[in-house]
Formats: sequence, C-alpha cells, structure tokens
Amino acid sequence: KGSTSPDRYIIVGSHHHTAYSYNGQEWASSTAIITAFIRAVMLRVKKGWRPDRTIVFCSWGGTAFGNIGSYEWGEDFKKVLQKNVVAYVSLHSPVSGNSSLYPVASPSLQQLV
Repeated sequence: KGSTSPDRYIIVGSHHHTAYSYNGQEWASSTAIITAFIRAVMLRVKKGWRPDRTIVFCSWGGTAFGNIGSYEWGEDFKKVLQKNVVAYVSLHSPVSGNSSLYPVASPSLQQLV
C-alpha cells in the first residue's frame, strides 16, 4: 500500500499461458520476471521502504483468447481503474534473445531498473 497516495495505483502486469502450450518459454519467462520483480519489491519493503503509490501485481490468463483475462478484470473494476490508476507497467514477453540486458525507463523509474 502506498505511503503518500494509497488510493493511486501502479499496476504491474504480465500474462501467462499454459506451460504446455506452443510457447512454454514465453510462459516461463513472463512468470519468472514478475515473480522476481515482486520479490525485489518485497525485499525493499522489509528494509523499510514503502512506495508512494499502491502497487498492484497482476498475472493475466486468456491471452490466446483475445486477452479475456485482463479484459474481464478491467470491465469488473472499470470505475476504480479509471479513477485511481496512474501507470501500467507491462512485463509482457519481457525476455528474448541471448544478448546483454539494456533496460530503458523514464527518469522516475530508473531506480527500479
């Protein structure tokens, strides 16, 4: 929960497929990245850090069916989302290739990358 703006949400989202689908690597990388991100945030929280805004972590299902998971969730919480969400961080297909990592972010998010 955010310390200064608990009613303002940053949504960090990723999708997941079944591990047995055509692209198990994509499923594994998306799930691993969001899990690692949650762990990193929680380690900072345990050291006393609190985000200014509330962070909501989401893992979406149904991407093979028109993103039905995130769509339905958005429909269910439409009014809250329109009023309170200030940012969405997408971790959709976050890893590809085998070269070095070169993260890019806006200045306000640089400390997270």
